[in-house]
Amino acid sequence: MAAGSWSVGRVVVMAMQASAVAQGRRQWWLSDGGGWLVDAEIRSKKDDCYVDVESGMWGWNCKSSIIAKENCALKCLSPRCYEIVYESDPLEEGEKDLVRSQEYKFCLYK
Repeated sequence: MAAGSWSVGRVVVMAMQASAVAQGRRQWWLSDGGGWLVDAEIRSKKDDCYVDVESGMWGWNCKSSIIAKENCALKCLSPRCYEIVYESDPLEEGEKDLVRSQEYKFCLYK
C-alpha cells in the first residue's frame, strides 16, 4: 500500500469519527476488520447481557448482588476483555475502578 493512500484512508476514517462525534456518538474501527463499532451498540449489547443475567442464564450467583450482576454482564459482553482486565480481581461491592473501566473499554474497541 502506498504511503499516500494510507494517509488518505486515515484522513477519511478520522473525518468519519469527527462526524460521528459531532452527531453525539462515537465510532471506532475494529482492529480485527469487523467494521465500525458505535458506543450505542455497546450499551445495547450490555443491556442484552443484563437481561440474560436477570433471566438466570448466567446462574444464581450472577443474581446475588448488584456487583455480581455487573461482573457477569461485563463477562457476557466480552469474555476476552473480562479475562484480561477483571478475572484475577473482580469488582467488589462499592468499588469504582475507573482505571480498569477504561482498560476494559479500550479492550472492547481494539
